Amino acid sequence: MNERLHERPLSSPILFTAIGLMIASVIPHVWHIEISVLLFFLAMAGIRLFLRKPSQARIRKWLMLPLLVAGILFVYAEYRLPVGTKPGVAFLVTLFGLKILEVNKRRDIYVLTFIAFFTIATQFLFQNGLLFPLYLLILISLLVWLPTTLNRSSAMSSNCAAPA
Repeated sequence: MNERLHERPLSSPILFTAIGLMIASVIPHVWHIEISVLLFFLAMAGIRLFLRKPSQARIRKWLMLPLLVAGILFVYAEYRLPVGTKPGVAFLVTLFGLKILEVNKRRDIYVLTFIAFFTIATQFLFQNGLLFPLYLLILISLLVWLPTTLNRSSAMSSNCAAPA
């Protein structure tokens, strides 16, 4: 695998698709974590979509530390004692939102995908319904499709760039 291909910046369609799938992986937690934590996550995704140009990466870096402190204080204010499944998942969702804000290159999508898988797995700590796994199966299929598509487009662009 050619490392230079994964160092390229993300295109807008890939970024929008990835963030949409990440939001879909967090949405099932809406009944189990405080709504303010979910709104913080959605705000991080919104900021990332708003600051999507590569030239705006420096702004995102400057925002990272204040937003990290704000996110941790936010979860602490909601749960007081950061022990248990609900505060743990709230911290995971908060840090997941901050990771979305940090995404710059195609290789970062792989990290987001694995965090989304872990977030999906935490949903089973709260709910074991019969129809719910069907939603998760569709979501997992799309999460597998995302890096596969990135690899396929990388392979096609490297074949086009290869000398004859």
